[in-house]
Amino acid sequence: MWTNYLKIALRRLVKNRFYTLTNLFGLSIGFAAVLIIFLFVQKEQSFDNFHQDKERVFRLIRTTNSEKGDVRSGRIPAAITPFILNDFPQVESVARYTPSGSAPIADSRIARFST
Repeated sequence: MWTNYLKIALRRLVKNRFYTLTNLFGLSIGFAAVLIIFLFVQKEQSFDNFHQDKERVFRLIRTTNSEKGDVRSGRIPAAITPFILNDFPQVESVARYTPSGSAPIADSRIARFST
């Protein structure tokens, strides 16, 4: 019985090649989109999961206004780190990220590393 269903399905697929290719193309585009979305969400959910106290790690985002609209950036000025430590007693330490490979740290207990 199943072989009969399979034969009928293959005959219809061969007979209607254009619709078969169109449907397969659409299905492959759909699968690719779902895979890309899944990988993006998985990457975003796994961000900073390697820290022991990951629920205590926060990132500051700076929003600046420009002609193109609001621009969000993870970079903050170096001069703001002492103010964060002084004005917010719940903040234990502040670390700045620079993409050049060096890591200037505002907390004096942590050494500065340069690559």
